Amino acid sequence: PRSQKTEAETLKWRTKFDGAKVRNVKFNDAENENIMKAIRAYCAESGTTEEILCESLHKEKQERNTWSRIAFLAGLERRSVWSMVQRVRRILYSKVGSWSSEQLEVLLDEVTSSSRPSWKRIAASLGINPTAARDKWKDYCGGNKRKGTWTSVEDWVLRMAICEVEDDLLPVRNVRWSLVRKWLPHRSKDQCRFRWFTFLLPKLIAYEDKYGYPLEPEIFDRLLVRKLKKTGLDDAADVEWTHVNTWWSAEMNRRRWRWMAVRAPTELDGLQEQIEYFYKALDCKAKKKRDKKLLKKAVSVVERKAADSEGEQEEDDASIDEARHIVAKQIEVMRKEEDLPAKRRRETLAEAEDSGTEG
Repeated sequence: PRSQKTEAETLKWRTKFDGAKVRNVKFNDAENENIMKAIRAYCAESGTTEEILCESLHKEKQERNTWSRIAFLAGLERRSVWSMVQRVRRILYSKVGSWSSEQLEVLLDEVTSSSRPSWKRIAASLGINPTAARDKWKDYCGGNKRKGTWTSVEDWVLRMAICEVEDDLLPVRNVRWSLVRKWLPHRSKDQCRFRWFTFLLPKLIAYEDKYGYPLEPEIFDRLLVRKLKKTGLDDAADVEWTHVNTWWSAEMNRRRWRWMAVRAPTELDGLQEQIEYFYKALDCKAKKKRDKKLLKKAVSVVERKAADSEGEQEEDDASIDEARHIVAKQIEVMRKEEDLPAKRRRETLAEAEDSGTEG
């Protein structure tokens, strides 16, 4: 049994850091290995076998501080306990493979036969992780999801939804997608997130200085390079892209660096050598004060236009009302479709089979 001192150390560790700082940073191989070592160490500490523990980690509710202790033993100070819980389940049950028509039939029958489906029970009947079963239903079956090209109306509703939910014209992080998705019942959270960060936001985001002149793109490139140089990291997979350049989203920062990295000389070895090359090529040191002064008074073009047209608030309210009206119509269509469950389930099954290799 663990001592009171060990319990105190674990509790203290849990309150040390904010896991949101690495929300967009993938787990690397070293972190995965540390987590699995922590599981083995916990087995030796608690007197159980690794096989029994791994079998119960994703099926049963654990005793108090079990996950906290495993996280403490892993020693990943930048990761939250819950992020490691999710990672363990994905490490152990990551290879679900393509879904067969029989599995999809079972999933559809189990979910539609209950008003509150138990994902643990459904996952047990399929032999997979409960999270994988839930995600499959939400992505391909639940809510009659639509796939393919976004229409201009959907883009407009998505933008209205984000503005209404976050009270921000251009949010670049921490958007509450579970609330945004309610405006687009035919699209999943992941679809909405991907559409915003990879298509809509890059088109909308542009900044001006205090006199209304557009800021040159090189300012943000230099800011990106300075921040990367300051981290001292030599692997792009470890970079916390959310905090490298707070004017852009994590995805925009990541994509911009990839674009720059492929244009660096091929003889450069490692991230820091590439950063040092761009640091000199873009003259980051000499222009640091100038860039800082410009960014201090910078404002997005969209926000400035909104401020200049504050007298048109009635038009904005009308736009939001129109978006809500479109959402109400979509929900009404969904309810009509639910009156034909057998037919719709077969259509949904056929759609899911077409995308089986992607699942």
